[in-house]
Amino acid sequence: MSLYSTIKLLFQIYKLMLFFRIISSWFPIDRSHQLYRFLYATTEPVLRPFRDIFYRFGLMGAGFDFSPIAALFALNFIEGTIIRILYNFF
Repeated sequence: MSLYSTIKLLFQIYKLMLFFRIISSWFPIDRSHQLYRFLYATTEPVLRPFRDIFYRFGLMGAGFDFSPIAALFALNFIEGTIIRILYNFF
């Protein structure tokens, strides 16, 4: 597997984890379950900065959290940047 493919795969897995975290917030699930705690622990470091930014600017209203959307956009941007750098470097 090439470096390009590995990076794409890692970003894809992480974005799926974010997606499952978003979906899990819509359902009453056991938040103490080991799988959920793993999902929370691995996605929260990316979501927290965006949540803090939205909170500071007063955009955390009406019960809707925009941080996952912003995180996905940022991850797509970072992934694309890394891929372009690798493509130009190799």
